[in-house]
Amino acid sequence: MKSGWSVPGVAIALLFSAAAPASPEVDAAYPAAHALYVELHQHPELSGHEVQTAATLAQQLRALGSSTHVYGHSHVNRRVMIDGVTYINNAFGYPSESHFTARELVQVR
Repeated sequence: MKSGWSVPGVAIALLFSAAAPASPEVDAAYPAAHALYVELHQHPELSGHEVQTAATLAQQLRALGSSTHVYGHSHVNRRVMIDGVTYINNAFGYPSESHFTARELVQVR
């Protein structure tokens, strides 16, 4: 049974949506964001051993003047302050991990 859409049609839709005009703020931030992306991907680190990646991202956060950083992609809840920046991970985890993951989100105000 056909779904009514085709892969080329989706690709064309994505192409046009990606070509939508961006805001001046996005246009201004893009070169630095792209350079960071290239830098991190040219120097990959093993999972769990991302020393230079962490240092680079911490430097970027401090340069932006951020006092709170909410992140994910971890299965353990964490709220820690390091050098004046509060790092919060809201982890839901898998059902089998409920013994060490809370099922409520930390509110950030």
